[in-house]
Amino acid sequence: MTPTGATAAGGIESLPSLRFRTAFRNYEPSVRAATLVAGIVVPAVCIGLFLWLLPGRDLFDDRLLWFLLIIAVVTPVVFLTSHGIPHTVALTPAAIEYRELRPKGRIQTRGVSLIASIAHPRRVIFGVLGRGGESVVFGPGLSTAELDSVRGWLLSLASSLGIEFRENIPLAEAMAIFARTGK
Repeated sequence: MTPTGATAAGGIESLPSLRFRTAFRNYEPSVRAATLVAGIVVPAVCIGLFLWLLPGRDLFDDRLLWFLLIIAVVTPVVFLTSHGIPHTVALTPAAIEYRELRPKGRIQTRGVSLIASIAHPRRVIFGVLGRGGESVVFGPGLSTAELDSVRGWLLSLASSLGIEFRENIPLAEAMAIFARTGK
């Protein structure tokens, strides 16, 4: 579903609305392995250590026991919400939105000032910057076909707005651009 025909003459309104959900199977193997280890192995080890160390200790005065419990809860929450739970990418003529459990980034389509693909050795990453400094960065977790559709849609948007689509900018440069936004 690659968008076509959305040129400056056709305008933004001629862009189709696309909605994608990330999938765990689309992440690279190292990310999947780290997520499984952090989501299952680390909590199991921490809880096992907690139960082994608990007899004969005062739960309320022993910081090590509390650290083990905190790690057993926080680590899987962070990793599973980042990679295990599907995120939604919505590209519409009105807005570009990235949503995890709650909206993480939203830019009005007409307010886009920069579109870029970021050079990374193992994954495809897209970044969109708004005139007000807001940004949306997404890509990992989408299938190859979805990434191709996103690229076509973003190229059409850049053409419609008369802005440059910067291809394969270095990761360090992208981090500097998108970190400045602070949003």
